[in-house]
Amino acid sequence: MEKNAVIDLYIHQVKKELYRLAPADAFLAALRESLHDYADHNPNCTLEDLIHQFGSPQETAREFLDSMEDIPPKARARKKRFRWIITAVLAVLLVAAIAHCIDLSRQEQSMASEIIEIYEDGELVETVPGDASPQEER
Repeated sequence: MEKNAVIDLYIHQVKKELYRLAPADAFLAALRESLHDYADHNPNCTLEDLIHQFGSPQETAREFLDSMEDIPPKARARKKRFRWIITAVLAVLLVAAIAHCIDLSRQEQSMASEIIEIYEDGELVETVPGDASPQEER
C-alpha cells in the first residue's frame, strides 16, 4: 500500500474512534504531520509499522480524549447549552419564515382569483380584477 493511503487509513480509524466527542482538527493535523515525518524516514512503512510506532488508532484516540478531560464539565455544559439555544432559535426562525411564505402565497392566490364582472341590461360589459376600480365610459 502507498504511504499516503496507509496514513489516510490510520487517520480515518482514529477519527472513527473519536466519535466527534471533542474538537480534534488540530490534533488530527498534528498526528498526520507526525505520520508523514515517520513515513518519510521509513518509505516502506505499513499500517502495522504505524501501529507499532504510534499505537493502535483506538489507543491514540483514547489518549487524546483523556487529555481533553482538562476541560471543566461546566464549560462543556455551557457550550452544549449554547449550541442547543442557537439550534432552537434557528428552528423557530425557519418555522416563522415558512409560515410567512405560506401566508404570502395565500394572499397572492386570493388576489389573483377575485374578478369583478360589470353587467348592464343583462349583458357583460366589463371584467376587471378585484383590486382595480371600474371606470365609467359615458
